Amino acid sequence: PYTSPVIPDRVSYTLYQSVNESPWYAIAQTTLTQYRIDGFDTHQNAKFFIRAFTSAKNSSSSSNISTFTAVTLPDFSLHFNRIEPLENDGVCIAFSHPLHPSIRWVELSYSKNLTTWQTLYQVATPNHSYQVVNSSHLKPDPSLWFRLRLLDSCYQSFGNEAFKKWNWLNARISQFAPLYIDLNWSNHSSDTLLQVQSQIFRKNPQDAAWNLIESGSIQRYLDQPDSLSLLAGELHYKVLNLSANPQVSDSIWSQAIQVEPEGFFFIPNAFCPEGLNAVWRPIPYFIPARDYSLQIFNRAGICVFETQLVNEGWNGYLASAGQYLYRISYKNSKQKAFVRSGTLTLLR
Repeated sequence: PYTSPVIPDRVSYTLYQSVNESPWYAIAQTTLTQYRIDGFDTHQNAKFFIRAFTSAKNSSSSSNISTFTAVTLPDFSLHFNRIEPLENDGVCIAFSHPLHPSIRWVELSYSKNLTTWQTLYQVATPNHSYQVVNSSHLKPDPSLWFRLRLLDSCYQSFGNEAFKKWNWLNARISQFAPLYIDLNWSNHSSDTLLQVQSQIFRKNPQDAAWNLIESGSIQRYLDQPDSLSLLAGELHYKVLNLSANPQVSDSIWSQAIQVEPEGFFFIPNAFCPEGLNAVWRPIPYFIPARDYSLQIFNRAGICVFETQLVNEGWNGYLASAGQYLYRISYKNSKQKAFVRSGTLTLLR
């Protein structure tokens, strides 16, 4: 600001510009001490200076000449490399950006509505093109978006901005036969034409390792009964989204979720030893193999079949056609005891 020798007095400023050594010309008049030029071509060289005028004494003063050098960013994209949740419900974000003298700040922010952004991380005059940010206060949320942008010395954004949505995983459990777990997730990015490959991982009860169960350009997966029928306890799932663009290497992890359906049986009501259903066997879902017992009785109350093996069934050998009584006892993963009984029909 210019201090007038006459107080009070109005001071006005005229901004002059010269592009590529062209003659000086006025581009703005203002009483403020800053001015924003919209639509300015950052790929051209320009010079600026300011003249301050006072109305009372008709005096003026000129500033120094400031040179703007054309910005040529290196061929290096601004993008997210990795987003993954931390064990303490925080988030780890890794990203890459170009290095250039005109870049004064690199800003990472987040939003839940794409309108109001809150700064999560800001580094001044970065000297490394790869940054890793760990935030413990930012809790997982399905509506979270992240934004990367480059700022100049006037705190204005230039160049392309990068956006990523939190890769949120949802699960819906079918509590009735046939059992399935319906998984769906998001894979949004700022590049809507970019194909995203998703990998679905599951950690079984009592397992320490994550197992890859499916991959592809999908946003939904049904975990089917065949892979779940002999499991008991908590299942954990998470999804990794990978960019299909070889020029961009990113890995966006979802939060890990855990599910534990109530244990139950699918119990056939009839079978035919000479037909397609040659063996009668209850199919367990999330029932531990331990503490399991199956007994089958005829009309006289005599036990004709008994087993403690979950995978073993009755083939009806030498038994006559008719109705039989079954009795199933077991404990679930929380050691709660259950007894199931009913009738089945043997067909000849």
